Amino acid sequence: MPGSVLEIEKENYGPDGQRRQLHCYSISAKRYALYTLDEHGQPTLRRVADGDENDEPADGDEPADALSLSELRKHSEHGLGHLLSPIDPESESRDWIGLLWQHIIRTDAHNQPENDTGPPRTQPGRRARQPDRERDARPGWLDRPALTRITITSPRLLKPFEHRSSKRPSSKRTGKRPAVERIRPYNFGLVAHVHEPGLQGLPDRFLLVASYESDPRKWRQLPWTNAYEPGSRCEIVPHDGTGEQLASATRDRVIVKTYRSVLDNYRTHPEAKSLGSDGTPCDRATVGLLSRRPVKAAAIHYIGKESNKIEEALSGLVTDLDDVLTEYQDPEQAPFRRLVVPVLRQLPVDQVAAGAAVSEHTVKRARAGQSIGKTARARLGDHAVRQARAGLRMVGVRPPNDPGALLATYLDRSRDPAPEAQLCACGCGQPIKCGRRGPAAKWHSDACRKRAARQHAGHG
Repeated sequence: MPGSVLEIEKENYGPDGQRRQLHCYSISAKRYALYTLDEHGQPTLRRVADGDENDEPADGDEPADALSLSELRKHSEHGLGHLLSPIDPESESRDWIGLLWQHIIRTDAHNQPENDTGPPRTQPGRRARQPDRERDARPGWLDRPALTRITITSPRLLKPFEHRSSKRPSSKRTGKRPAVERIRPYNFGLVAHVHEPGLQGLPDRFLLVASYESDPRKWRQLPWTNAYEPGSRCEIVPHDGTGEQLASATRDRVIVKTYRSVLDNYRTHPEAKSLGSDGTPCDRATVGLLSRRPVKAAAIHYIGKESNKIEEALSGLVTDLDDVLTEYQDPEQAPFRRLVVPVLRQLPVDQVAAGAAVSEHTVKRARAGQSIGKTARARLGDHAVRQARAGLRMVGVRPPNDPGALLATYLDRSRDPAPEAQLCACGCGQPIKCGRRGPAAKWHSDACRKRAARQHAGHG
């Protein structure tokens, strides 16, 4: 590539202050890792605990339970920071993210088999560890449910735990629940992330929450509740990577994401803001040098404060953006008037009426910019989207997923220079009104037609 977008970082220098070879593996703009190679040419994460349990650490060596990200110089936590540590949820350490990156670099960048631990390595003061091909190099906690810790900071968050926060008698002596069983404001809670909720037939408003538990081994056995159905009970099942498991899911037995499924999605995250080398938008399989993706504003939306309940949104507590985002409509820039109506004007009235299941009178009112009912607006909008999607596919253009972007793209493709307006035959200079048919198609109005008739009679 011409020029360079790279710059020297502090990670480029070793402990002796000398420049060293630094490697980078990048998934997207904010997901990357900088690393060096060990003496065997492999990017490995040295875990001292992997050595022989009878080994004794030498003077100055690391303790047996320490983790050393010796070859991983810098890594991004973007897209993973909201998850609890599957090793020790009580710890603030993010070394588990470094372990994931080490696994990604080893398998994706250097094509090591996922069950290959690499060549034996010798540490100062230790015996050389022999390669153990039976041990899997992947972290053993990958199949645990991927959870997020939340803080109960509002009545809405406390509501799903009402059955746990009530003082219903369960102790003969005090008449209250034991304190350890009650959920109070500002206690912690857990959120489980549903894997492919659409394929499981779950409703849009579905969020699994449970009381906080610091032992990852007990996460599956917790009493999980749908936050939108307080008092409900759900069993969570970690995703095993098969479609058959999703087909057997129910509202009482929900398949949730594991750290393995999070890893699989993370390592193939598409760079939505760029184009691939072939000029098409990036997908999960795109690799190579990317270029900027042109963006055109399809609509302008006036919204309130974007940071409204931002922590809840990042934690997965917000399943519908409309719950936390206020939008202000400008009547002159309403999407229906600006995007839907121009598409309807390009289609025959009778076809629109039949396709949208509304009357021709309603179609004419909509095309003229007059008010129509809410149901009719929705049907006409859906019909316009269907027609625009079909029109784009006919000319070989991949339709955008967003309805507004789809309609804007269609209008850009179909918009030709406007033809000169036909003027009234009476000479008044007014254009002929759209929709006039037959003999009336020559006149601006009936008054113009009568005026022309009187002039003709007078000349006769």
